[in-house]
Amino acid sequence: MTMDKSAEPMEIINPPRQEAPLPRPRVLGLEVRFIGLISFLSLWVFVSALLILLYGLPWVGYPGWVDREYSRAMQTLDRLANVQKDYLIRIIQDHLQQTHLLATTLQRDEVVHSILTSGVNQQSQWRHESRQQAWIAANEKFYHFFMPSLQNLGFRNYRVVEMATRQIILSGTPEEIGQLWQNERLLRGVMATGKVYALPESWEGKNDNILAMAAVIKSEDTATIQGVVILDFPLARQRWTLQKTFENQWVSSETIILSQEGEHLNAVVFPFQEGAMSRRFEHPVFAMSAKGHEGVGDGVDDRNNEVLMAYRHLRLYPEWGWGLVAKVDLGEVLEPVYRVIRLALGIGLVALFLFIIATSLFTRRLTRPLRQLTAVAHRVAAGERQLTVPLQGRDEMALLGQAMNRLLATIERQLAELEERVAERTLELSTQLRARYHTEQLLRESQARFGAILDNTNSIIYLKDSQGNYLLANRRFRQVFGVGESEVDMFTDAHIFPPETVETLRQKDLDALYRAEPSESEELFPQADGVHTYLMVRFPLPEKQGSMPLLCGIGSDITERKRMEQRFRQSQKLESIGTLAGGISHDFNNILAIIVGNAELGGMVVEEESEGKECFDTILDAARRGRDLVNQLLTFSRQGENVKELFDPLPVVKETMRFMRSTFPATIPLHWSIGVQEGRLLGDPTRLQQIFMNLCTNAAQSVEEVGKGEIAVHWEKVFLDERRGAELRILSGDYFCLTVSDQGKGIPSEVRDRLFDPFFTTKVVGRGTGLGLSVVHGIVSDWRGAMEVESELGKGAEFRVFLPWHPPGEAGSLEERSLPLGQGRVLFVDDEPQVVELMRRQLTMLGYDPVCFFDPEQALALYYSQPNSFEVVISDHLMMGMNGLDLIARIKSLRPEIPCIISTGLRSVITPQQQQERGIAGVLYKPVGMMELGMLLRRVLVLNGGS
Repeated sequence: MTMDKSAEPMEIINPPRQEAPLPRPRVLGLEVRFIGLISFLSLWVFVSALLILLYGLPWVGYPGWVDREYSRAMQTLDRLANVQKDYLIRIIQDHLQQTHLLATTLQRDEVVHSILTSGVNQQSQWRHESRQQAWIAANEKFYHFFMPSLQNLGFRNYRVVEMATRQIILSGTPEEIGQLWQNERLLRGVMATGKVYALPESWEGKNDNILAMAAVIKSEDTATIQGVVILDFPLARQRWTLQKTFENQWVSSETIILSQEGEHLNAVVFPFQEGAMSRRFEHPVFAMSAKGHEGVGDGVDDRNNEVLMAYRHLRLYPEWGWGLVAKVDLGEVLEPVYRVIRLALGIGLVALFLFIIATSLFTRRLTRPLRQLTAVAHRVAAGERQLTVPLQGRDEMALLGQAMNRLLATIERQLAELEERVAERTLELSTQLRARYHTEQLLRESQARFGAILDNTNSIIYLKDSQGNYLLANRRFRQVFGVGESEVDMFTDAHIFPPETVETLRQKDLDALYRAEPSESEELFPQADGVHTYLMVRFPLPEKQGSMPLLCGIGSDITERKRMEQRFRQSQKLESIGTLAGGISHDFNNILAIIVGNAELGGMVVEEESEGKECFDTILDAARRGRDLVNQLLTFSRQGENVKELFDPLPVVKETMRFMRSTFPATIPLHWSIGVQEGRLLGDPTRLQQIFMNLCTNAAQSVEEVGKGEIAVHWEKVFLDERRGAELRILSGDYFCLTVSDQGKGIPSEVRDRLFDPFFTTKVVGRGTGLGLSVVHGIVSDWRGAMEVESELGKGAEFRVFLPWHPPGEAGSLEERSLPLGQGRVLFVDDEPQVVELMRRQLTMLGYDPVCFFDPEQALALYYSQPNSFEVVISDHLMMGMNGLDLIARIKSLRPEIPCIISTGLRSVITPQQQQERGIAGVLYKPVGMMELGMLLRRVLVLNGGS
């Protein structure tokens, strides 16, 4: 129940009856109006005379003060514009002649002729040290010869540009020698005219312009243009000379020089905030002056000020010219006139104000008694009491005041009797209203607290009757289901849920009502950001006796808790894979080492072109695939060592593509192309092969599902600019680009954002693990690269991988090199008999004398008896009884300088810091090939001073 604020307790009184206000007196009204009319006419005559003085009488041709000041300023501007025009034309023509004279002098100079002729014949670039020294020496001579006289003439700098290469070969600023001249417009102009040419341009980014004057240097025998001499003539110095012509004239005056395009060429008195060089003038006078017109006029300049202008055209060449505009603010020209206007208006207004005050004082004195009677009447009408009219005398106004005083006394007595009767009734009503107001105030406070609790909780809360009609819903409920506050008591579940959901909710509501106890259930509700899970609690609320109870529901959003539980289960899967990979990698790599080693040995003893050779090569390929599978599991579980080195990716790419072509089904065409033949990649060749195989395998499975289509693989070099790099979130520069495209079924948009999540797969059971793309994405991110996917349902998918490109260096696959043979006695220890026998054969074929043991204790006993008879020690890491690190530590305690190598099947078991601390010379990762074994032994022995 609500209560209007008008119910607050108050004292009830009987207010006095409001009467219409009395009209104001009009005593001497005619005289007052006459005085006002005389005042207005006097002011009008004064203002008219002042305007005639300033502006004259147009119908009789009488000139006013304003016209005379306007004409005088126009004549002065016209005269000054002619002076400035003559001065600028004379200065520019003098300097153009000096430019031509300098070009003629340089044309006859033997040193300049030699440099220009050499540049034309050889098309040389600025990269030969001898040519650089010759240009610098020549520039020193010309700098000391020409620069003092050029500066005396007002030039700031000079340059000589060789036309063959457009390089600056001579310059007053030595840092410019060897740079390319960029002003194509100036060169085209001087080449077209073949004479002296000038062009304005900005100078060193400052708030000024220069006039670049150029003249060609021709060969005296062939008359061909070999170079261009360019002189910089600053226009800033001319600004002050032009501005001096306005001396003792106007403060706001300025001269503006414009190009034919309307661009400003000199600094000005009133620049914009971003600098005078950015000012552009749109008034027609400026365009007319630049195009050949002359005259005077007025208008609004770029500062939105009214100005008087005299404009002239400076025609320096038939093909180009400048506009010169001398201008002054009209406000400053007419300032003396405005000053007189302000003074005259001020005097007139003061006189009028004094006249009005004197008239007002006179009329107030005559109407004072009537105003006193009127004031008392208004106060009585407003409710004031015990008032008297302060009038004494025997005139009509005094007698009227005395009669009014007697009337007021009678009214006061009657009001006192009425107030006594009203006070008794008012006290009784006030007591009743206070009690009612206190009760309703407590009710409003309770409702406000209850509403605040409902609307500020993060749970959805609602109240229904037994028929399923909503009686109440908090703010969170309305936000989730899009219900307006005014619609709460007008809807049911059928308004916001589908029929099947409505039936389910209705059964749960009835169950809670009939059981008369709370019930819990998890329910799914769609929202803007997806489907959310809510834990709903329903319980009945008792109503008045004889009525059905109401149903209250409270729902908490447990979506995030569900996601956290799912992520926890996912992390447990990852941990299990990591544990499994780490457990099997050692034993599996031992098996692979035996297979790889014996396959290599078998391949060496059979003929190169025989079928047995192909069989051994197939065994090696299968073993390497098994090795890569283990490395993939270790990489995904973060137990693999992240080895990075600069290598040539081209052999890996070719080998991988040949392998993929041989393993793909014959029904799937595989097209591949290589567009880059040089460059290196910082990473691991095995992981690069892993990227190729995972992407190509996914493409093949996608094509197999639709039953037709082909796969295209491209390996090329691309350049990413800053915008493209920002899109991919990588730095700009050169990159290897791997593109794998297929004509399969494509990737749905709702799946595209989850492609790189671990264990996520769209394949049927047994066809995918969900690790391939997540591993590829992890490798690319670790190599500071990027991936992007484009796909459309029914049209296939295209994966692009960008990997940083490095300049080419020495590269070559291990298979293309000959075996690195050596000599010396090698102590080898491993607890796997087949690995020991394999290593004995490999070391023997490499030229070494192997001494092999299964038991670390026996190997240590032999070493103690013959410590100086071994050149190198190779030990397995994980062995029964004693691991490889402990064995090497005991060996080095007797002979610290002996090189020791650890052999292991786990890539993360020994870090580089541990190698350095333990004095380990190298690490062999199983399975080990003969080339890798021979290269490591040679490197270790050479570093240790052996053979």
